[in-house]
Amino acid sequence: MEQQEELEAELEALESYFCGGNTEIEIDKSKLPQVSVTLRIDAQGLPSPMSLVAESKTLSFDHLPPITFTLSIPADYPESPPRFDIKCMWLSLKQLSMLCRNLDEIAAENAGCPLLLQWALWLQDESVAVLGIQEPLKLDPLDGLQDPNSLDFRAAQDCASSRDAVECMRQHAEQRSRRGFLAALHNCGVCLAQVPGVKAQRLAACQHVFCKECLRGLCGVQIKEGAVQLVKCPDLECGEPLLPTDIKPLVEPEEFERYERMALARVLDQMTDLAWCPRCHAAVIKDEDDSDVNLGRCGGCDYCFCLMCRGAWHHSEPCASTDDKTLAMLQRAIEQIGTPKNRNEEEKLRKYKTVVASIMSERHLAESGAQKCPRCKFTIEKNGGCNKMTCLKCGVFFCWLCLNVIQDYSHFQFGDCKGKLFPENPAPPVFDMWDAAAGGEGQEEQEDAARSTECPECGVVVVKESSLQSNAMSCDCGCDFCFNCQICFRTTLDDPRESFQEHYGDEIGSCKEYTTIPEETGFDFFRK
Repeated sequence: MEQQEELEAELEALESYFCGGNTEIEIDKSKLPQVSVTLRIDAQGLPSPMSLVAESKTLSFDHLPPITFTLSIPADYPESPPRFDIKCMWLSLKQLSMLCRNLDEIAAENAGCPLLLQWALWLQDESVAVLGIQEPLKLDPLDGLQDPNSLDFRAAQDCASSRDAVECMRQHAEQRSRRGFLAALHNCGVCLAQVPGVKAQRLAACQHVFCKECLRGLCGVQIKEGAVQLVKCPDLECGEPLLPTDIKPLVEPEEFERYERMALARVLDQMTDLAWCPRCHAAVIKDEDDSDVNLGRCGGCDYCFCLMCRGAWHHSEPCASTDDKTLAMLQRAIEQIGTPKNRNEEEKLRKYKTVVASIMSERHLAESGAQKCPRCKFTIEKNGGCNKMTCLKCGVFFCWLCLNVIQDYSHFQFGDCKGKLFPENPAPPVFDMWDAAAGGEGQEEQEDAARSTECPECGVVVVKESSLQSNAMSCDCGCDFCFNCQICFRTTLDDPRESFQEHYGDEIGSCKEYTTIPEETGFDFFRK
């Protein structure tokens, strides 16, 4: 009875010592007086991340699986030491056998004394040093089989190959990383709130962390608007697209199905060698041999059609207007139905009228100045702003004037549309009053020239209203520059150009932040 009480006290001490740490303890008392104890011990002294070589590949893991130490405590413990076996997938059989011999030596030196906590602490704190483990660790679980006599029967391996061991280690590292993420607090990069890990999400592609509410709002709005190409990391310096595994837990099943459908359609729309059969709607790969005659051949229904107008192939004849053919066909179908006699005819009539309304709406947009995206042919209407457009459907940037695909604002600085970022640059209405008060068209032209300059980036005219305004000007294209010398200021920390404060310094020869505009009578009249 006294030995049993001492064992209970030792087990309680073991549990108390490792409570709250990474070491897991399982105690089985179902076969008293024998007790089984299983410890999963994280070995200390390993670098993090740990590099190891497996099958000629160098891998890195932030967390390695624990050493599994299983003990069977006899009834006459501590007079008789516990029987044990030891397993670890990143240690070879030869290294595990070395640990067994060291544990035997500790038991012989402490005969008749409690061993459970002493063995566990030795495996945790000193096993790595005793084995002399260094980076990169060579992963060879079956090392030592060449000399079976040198192996200890208590050393065992769960994984029969390096490939299995690597997969198990990868899964363990992901679980440990996920567990640590959920237990920590994280700062959301959007709302700047501090949220627990259960309310935050780390993006798989870029590892940036945001709260789930902000990500849910971003995904929901973009999916609803059909702009799946804008479902990106909210970090201003990142913009990495969110993976489907990031989006799925954030939105409703219906929203995710819509996202997948639109994402697939967008990818297919960007494939220049893919067309759709107008008869059976099957995908048709364009044949390079037939590209000169715009011939598409459907492998599903053997239909030959024109790749340009999607009508029956018409050899060298010019394409007829697709909208005109569709309207004529729908008009005949509507006239044939007349007054619908059943629900089926009502449904057909409704669909036909919906298509007619859609075609007429596109024609109205075209007449009102709308244009089609140069990549996906999506109809776009411009209601203001600059001539650099972004297609909501495919996300491409293009110029509204020449309808060419562009990359940035350099098209309006050096390209065919130089100086045409904005359609026009009329002076604000209040300038008319100032000019009238100053008197005369000649003086008006002089004042315009004195208070106007061109943006050094895009060439758009920028107006300085009065001497009370700083010479640090800002253009709508995002360029900040000096009104006097037209030098652009630094916009980011890694920009080598000088900043606004450095440019308007106290040194001799530096620009002045405030200078007088000649002939400013008209301005001063309305400011008094």
